[in-house]
Amino acid sequence: MALAQEENWRIFIAVPVPDELIRQLSSLINQLKRLNGDVKWVRPETIHLTLKFLGNVPVSRLEEVFSGVAVASAGTGPFELVAEQLGVFPSQSQPRVFWVGFGDQGLQDLVRLQNRIEQTMARLGFPEEKRPFTPHLTLGRVRSLKHVKPLVQAFSGLRFGPMTLPVNRVQVMRSQLRPEGARYTVLRVVELSG
Repeated sequence: MALAQEENWRIFIAVPVPDELIRQLSSLINQLKRLNGDVKWVRPETIHLTLKFLGNVPVSRLEEVFSGVAVASAGTGPFELVAEQLGVFPSQSQPRVFWVGFGDQGLQDLVRLQNRIEQTMARLGFPEEKRPFTPHLTLGRVRSLKHVKPLVQAFSGLRFGPMTLPVNRVQVMRSQLRPEGARYTVLRVVELSG
């Protein structure tokens, strides 16, 4: 008799975004929607700051992931980021993702935390991310270049923030892909207490 295949969940590690910042991001997305670019805009309530995407993880390994995040976060106290930049990946001439980025305040603390999580997850056997960590909040993903050039031009002329994003906890999240968009569930919260 064949063994039943173990269930895998799509897992990522992230910093939650406070409601006031979500409201501001929602307002920005609504402004951008009016420009009719062929972009799939994210649902504002799902916006988060991703620290590490693990991909499909066997459910039996979740406790190991939770423990790893707690170990990697130990010794890190709360800090603040300032959302105040707008950008596109990879470039304005080849836009694929519209995003909000951060100023210098708290950035070194964030990079240190993300690096500790990356290294801890690598020790648990999860592949290391090859691209450098670029902290951002995704607003939308380009589907096609239809009407996107004027959108990029308008976007580059906008200003955002400064808005504070307190980093006082890290969450292990489950992502379930659905036709209406991804659904996220918080599986574990690790408080940053220093």
